[in-house]
Amino acid sequence: MKAEGSTSNIQNALSIALVSVSAFTLSNDSRWTIEATTFRGQTFNGLKTLNRTELRI
Repeated sequence: MKAEGSTSNIQNALSIALVSVSAFTLSNDSRWTIEATTFRGQTFNGLKTLNRTELRI
């Protein structure tokens, strides 16, 4: 998911937050372990991108 416009970075951060909550919730149910791991990976990749573009870390 990619948002565009003047608030795209804020929208991306909110999307990442939702994905991370979903990953945490799904990880509590063993039937959803693979999906939770995928969401967790997307969260880390999104946060890494935001750090590079916004915080320049």
